[in-house]
Amino acid sequence: MKNTLRDLGLSFGVFPTTQNNHLGDVAGVAIGHKTIRQENKINTGVTVVRPVAGDVFTKKPTAGFFCANGFGKFAGSTQVQELGCLESWIGLTNTLAVGTMLQELTRYQIEAQQDPSLISINTIIGETNDGFLNDITSLPITAIDVRSAIADVREQNTQQGSIGAGTGSRAFGLKGGIGSAGRDIPETFFSTGNSYRIGVMLVANFGGFLTLQGLPIWKTLGGNRFEAELNALKESGGSCVILVATDAPLDARQLQRLAARATFALGRTGGIFANQSGDYALAWSTNKKGEVRDDDLDPLFTAVMEAVEEAVFNAITSATTTEGFRGTLRAVSAEELVAQFEDYSFFKIPTMCGRNRLNGREENSFETP
Repeated sequence: MKNTLRDLGLSFGVFPTTQNNHLGDVAGVAIGHKTIRQENKINTGVTVVRPVAGDVFTKKPTAGFFCANGFGKFAGSTQVQELGCLESWIGLTNTLAVGTMLQELTRYQIEAQQDPSLISINTIIGETNDGFLNDITSLPITAIDVRSAIADVREQNTQQGSIGAGTGSRAFGLKGGIGSAGRDIPETFFSTGNSYRIGVMLVANFGGFLTLQGLPIWKTLGGNRFEAELNALKESGGSCVILVATDAPLDARQLQRLAARATFALGRTGGIFANQSGDYALAWSTNKKGEVRDDDLDPLFTAVMEAVEEAVFNAITSATTTEGFRGTLRAVSAEELVAQFEDYSFFKIPTMCGRNRLNGREENSFETP
């Protein structure tokens, strides 16, 4: 397994991580992947998430959805917004495979119900466009691939990087992928007297100006949308889909607010919510017992934002260099990012451009001890 930034001593935020620092650490959540690669032409896949243990259709966990930029598709999201709950497993795939995955995941869930009176089920499918590395218009994903991902669904499936729905993804001009992170929030932060857990998983397939804890890593790594090669997809487009699970007993309105903060966190990494980027978050609670007050939400908001920020970098540093349909995307290691991070220092960052406002002198001003 490749190192992450945290493995090398660079942490994100204030809250402790869950055991595996992963969405799968939230009890009841299970994940499966199917990765599809063929002769440098096909690089794509599917990911399936079981949001709670047992029958999701019967339990209908409370959920909230947020769209930061709608250049994309998130099947089933309007019903989540209307009713505030989930009733299906969640699928992630590429833009043109949403129909295939929706039909087959729905078929699987109907079979599991074995209820002749059933007339509808709201299956949830999110997507990102992997058309740089993948011959997406050849429609390579089949129902068999969806079933393979379903068969792989298991708890504590903590894989990250160039797998499943993240196989062909592109982030900040580098190889992107699946990224995840989790946080434990102590009971002292809540009037309920209980501790809570939050986990996120995302497909990093977006761009802008890669920023690591406030430092402009984009200047020396990858690139930005204004340097994209001719005939290639814009590096800032492509989309980011974020899943957020928590065992805090939140209502649908609170979960929608939590989902919003998940998308806001993309800005910390340099994301610009580009024109051709569909940026969405779906949040749900595995716990309906109890109530968290609005005044107690700030720790959860903080935790989800720092977890999403870390998950983006986990996706990037866990990915592998990939030669694909329209070109090659290189992976960047955690070691390389840390080296770039350490090259920047407080002494290299100008406090203002050109003029020292304290003494009126024209100079290139830098803060020094």
